[in-house]
Amino acid sequence: DVELFGAAAAPCLADFAAAQERCLAEGSTLRQKLVVCRLLREEKVTVAGTQLRITSPRFKRGGRVPTQRVAELGCTEGVRAALLEHYCIPREETSALQLDASVAAPGAWWRHL
Repeated sequence: DVELFGAAAAPCLADFAAAQERCLAEGSTLRQKLVVCRLLREEKVTVAGTQLRITSPRFKRGGRVPTQRVAELGCTEGVRAALLEHYCIPREETSALQLDASVAAPGAWWRHL
């Protein structure tokens, strides 16, 4: 939602709180779908649903055009392994991970990530 924080002024804490309310509202895509992103200097690592996407370089620079590698993680255990490997999230913290809504989401929801 591009309009989460308004147009001109820098966001204040109340703006973030309002945006969080919309993100956590019943029916919000962000509440139902798993999206984890890690930005590094040269690459972006994203787990979206059951896909791992690595974009490198993050931006077009010096003639290098960003390319995206996509790997299907397959199942909850594959996603948990990726969360451990790429984000250092311990397996104990992902033991209750539910991906039903993420798996049911149309593929188009993930392409821009």
